[in-house]
Amino acid sequence: MIKKITKLILWLIILLIFGIFYLSYFGIKTTKFNELIKSEVLKVSNKINIELDEVKILLNLKDYTISLKTKNPNLIIKNKKIELENIITNFSIGSFLNKEFAIKKLSVSTKKNKISDMINIARIYQNSPQMFVIDKVVKNGDIIANIDLNFNENGKITKEYKIKGTVRNANLRLFNKQEINEINFDFEIKDKLYLLKKTKLKYEKIKFSSKSINIKNLKKNYLVEGDFISEEVNLKNELLSIYLKKTIDELNFRDIRFSSTNNFSFKVNKKFKLLNKKINSKIKLIKLVYKSKNLELNKYLPKYNGSIEFSNNNIDLLFENKKLTINSKGKFIIDETIDEIDLKIVLKNEDYNIKSLIKLNNNPVVVDFLRYKKNENKNSLLNIEALIKKNKGVIIKNLIFNESDSKLLFKNLILDHNFKINYFNSLEFDFINTNKIKNKISIQRNNKNYSITGPIFDGSFIIDEMLKSKKNDDNISKIFANFNSSITLDIKKTYIDKDSFLNNLNGKLIFINNDLKNLNLISNFSDNEKFNLTMKTNDSGEKVTTFFSGYAKPFVKKYKFIKGFEEGSLD
Repeated sequence: MIKKITKLILWLIILLIFGIFYLSYFGIKTTKFNELIKSEVLKVSNKINIELDEVKILLNLKDYTISLKTKNPNLIIKNKKIELENIITNFSIGSFLNKEFAIKKLSVSTKKNKISDMINIARIYQNSPQMFVIDKVVKNGDIIANIDLNFNENGKITKEYKIKGTVRNANLRLFNKQEINEINFDFEIKDKLYLLKKTKLKYEKIKFSSKSINIKNLKKNYLVEGDFISEEVNLKNELLSIYLKKTIDELNFRDIRFSSTNNFSFKVNKKFKLLNKKINSKIKLIKLVYKSKNLELNKYLPKYNGSIEFSNNNIDLLFENKKLTINSKGKFIIDETIDEIDLKIVLKNEDYNIKSLIKLNNNPVVVDFLRYKKNENKNSLLNIEALIKKNKGVIIKNLIFNESDSKLLFKNLILDHNFKINYFNSLEFDFINTNKIKNKISIQRNNKNYSITGPIFDGSFIIDEMLKSKKNDDNISKIFANFNSSITLDIKKTYIDKDSFLNNLNGKLIFINNDLKNLNLISNFSDNEKFNLTMKTNDSGEKVTTFFSGYAKPFVKKYKFIKGFEEGSLD
């Protein structure tokens, strides 16, 4: 009898062990737990219902829980169905027997569902203003997700949750009515961390991609960090008007073709305001065409026909602490003639600091008032350092032009908003002009007045323009905003044409409101013939000019209708 009882107990133990082994490794399928699972889900939220088929039961010996796994279940939320691949949950036997919340872990794998339906689920747990905005912005798209949740004894989700998934073909309509289309990415969500990977999207016909975007919840705001890449983009006029917020007629840019790699970071507060923005970009500018008939560059660059094309420029862009820094290096083309430019622009508080190094090796350069010309295929370098202030004009700190033995230097050239000169501190030039005359002169500012000194200067162009002008101060008005200064001259040798020159030109000119009020010039020719020019404004505003030249020929011959009066003096 004892043996039989012992065998029976032994068989029961074997059966129990086998049953535990079978439940642990193979499990059993049943529908008896369906109502139990539904009741536990309702404890999480009474707005969610669940459709179940058979449930597979597995026993977990480590933590004395039962794993319940069901395939192809469906969640019913507000009459909308969320299709799932499977649900796996750890069900605590002890908690169930004690009538406590029994689900400890929950894993959900979804099939492809609409994003809008998934947002409805999220709003059940966290109906925040941010989720409301997301619900309004997202218009369509599909999502597949794997969700791992842990619950505390009260049925609340703990911080140890993880959500992974994929979004495909989503579209956003922003509050400014612009759209972001064809959005595709993989995502991972943890407590206070959102990670987007392999992102692709299209904005205004331009395709963008991103390797990684991280979003961190910092309680008071969100920190967003990541990268994006734009493949080669060709912006036509209609797209330019969208990005630059101007009509096509207002744009001086015509076609832009570029690609870029960008890293960015910023913070977003609860009101969706962007803070601490930082963008670091490397841009390959393949082509940019600038067109402007109003830009009078052809005065100095004869080949300029209203268009400049920038080609193969490498641009580094950094935006940080409300400051934008741009470094660009590449080529520019004027009428099929190629030269190079190295440019740095710093924008802060709506002021532009500009440094540029322009190689004008292939383009000709002309400065008419100096009778200067640089021919094609002759190396030259233009160095400009300037400050452009909003609605306050331009400060050219340095302008240096070098070509072979020729040099032109401006320092602190101050222009108004119409690009007329307010004043400048100094101007120096040293070059041989088209008349084959060496020019070496310096203009210096002292307080508001100027002095012109130097060993040699070709003034033939200025004299020609004065003789052609109906009013001598016309040219001053074209150049200066409001000239109220005196100019003293001390030039050793001043050419008045290719062959004739004055020695020791001295004198003074007084301007008031761009108007030449008084003038007194004294000099002499090489044969000691005198030269005098005076102009005085009387109390009635009349200008009385007295001119004497002991050598008449260089002045008289400028008037073609005068013949036979070239000898003698002119008074």
